[in-house]
Amino acid sequence: MQYLWINPVSAGMCEEDSLKRFLERHGLTRVECRGDWGRIVRERYEASLRAGVTLADARCPEAVRLLEEIQKENESGIENLKVAPIEPILLHCARELSTRPDLADGEKIITTPCQSLAVLGNSLGLENTRFIAWNRLAGGEVRVRAIEDSPIPPGYFAGICRKDGQAAKVESVSSPEKIRAYVESGSWKQADLLELLYCKDGCHHGDGVQTE
Repeated sequence: MQYLWINPVSAGMCEEDSLKRFLERHGLTRVECRGDWGRIVRERYEASLRAGVTLADARCPEAVRLLEEIQKENESGIENLKVAPIEPILLHCARELSTRPDLADGEKIITTPCQSLAVLGNSLGLENTRFIAWNRLAGGEVRVRAIEDSPIPPGYFAGICRKDGQAAKVESVSSPEKIRAYVESGSWKQADLLELLYCKDGCHHGDGVQTE
């Protein structure tokens, strides 16, 4: 038995009939999470925000990698900019599915919007669980609608509060060029939380869902 978890936004980009045929053709049973991991992750960020320290969103592996690169290049001045020790929502979903008793009889396949998230997920070594970028799994069998605006744009943390109940100042920055310029300028020091997305204008412009 093989169980397939499809990132809900990726699924929304697919033509339903071709997706259904794909699942039937490969003997895949589609499953969904029971936990509201989007809400839970947001609450964990709220609980982690403290005055005097700026947290960087850890949902995008490539943005985290770039930030760590910038920090190594700039040995001083960014000590109070920390990557949040909170896993991406997708990994929380995978951890739930990998331990669900009702799915214990088969492999869990987790689709991702980019190859970087697939690599990160597979590095966890979750039992009977494999991560794969959505378009590498589908291999052209599922028709995906071309998009101009990312269905996961910056703004996930809008309205978030700090642990002390004060409204948090959130800055959203996307694309490697803008992230580098923003961090090196020191502008981040005025923010409580940085939402950093490597793909310009938001997630799901990544290499896991790109269409021709």
